[in-house]
Amino acid sequence: MKKTLGNILIYFMVAIILIFALFPLWWIANISFKTSEEALVIPPKLIYEPTLKNYKEVLFGVEREDNEGRWVPSTKGFMKQVGNSLVVSLTATFVAMLAGIPAAYALSKFKFKKKQNISFFVLSTRFVPPIVIVIPLFVAFRKLGLMDTKLGLIILYVFANLSLVIWMMKGFFDEMPNELAESARVDGCGQFGALFKIAVPVTLHGIAASAILVMINCWNEFLFAVLFTAKNAKTVTLAVMGYVTVREVAWSNMAAAGILITIPVLIFTIISQKQLVQGLTAGAVKG
Repeated sequence: MKKTLGNILIYFMVAIILIFALFPLWWIANISFKTSEEALVIPPKLIYEPTLKNYKEVLFGVEREDNEGRWVPSTKGFMKQVGNSLVVSLTATFVAMLAGIPAAYALSKFKFKKKQNISFFVLSTRFVPPIVIVIPLFVAFRKLGLMDTKLGLIILYVFANLSLVIWMMKGFFDEMPNELAESARVDGCGQFGALFKIAVPVTLHGIAASAILVMINCWNEFLFAVLFTAKNAKTVTLAVMGYVTVREVAWSNMAAAGILITIPVLIFTIISQKQLVQGLTAGAVKG
């Protein structure tokens, strides 16, 4: 009886959490299929004739024009912004993993002075709010000619996520028996050989989980994108801003853009959820 009651309470709490998590997404999707007039109706209409016009306008763009008193923002740059986000996110993820994995391995398996201090310094970078370092970064990037460039965003995203990679991977390497690396060195492998031939294959799920989280962070990042880009390097998270103007807020178009931005992340997460779960739980289980 107690076990049954406990299960009911657990399912009830899970249902409440799911409602809070999924309701905003459902509401945005609901608005994306409405006209701008229907989106503003109070109380909201639950029964209406859905339209794909908003998605068409977002994907293929419309000219700025007055249409019976409605001003429609131009969205011709949406697909370019999607391309920019893909290039920046994938490149930043690759570079962050390439630099973070050896650093994490060194902090986990090597013995050297000030090791704990270095580890704390790496972790402390996660404590600093990004807005604190925006002004010096802005000045430096302007002098280096990195403003409004994909290279500039990649550099920012790599350093913003490098500490995450190092600390996640350090946990996975800590769980790896030292005997594996030592046996590899006995067989003639150097430190890098032991890393790439032994440590990397053993912690593959952890690498996948770290890469997935970094990729999602880069795709969803907004602050650096809005401050360090103007036109050429705009990412997809800025697409929604194009529907907020001094004359109108195009809620339906904004909702459609939000859904389109979310879809790649959802697909990517669903496809890689097995690797993500295995990676996030592997560090907590000792072999």
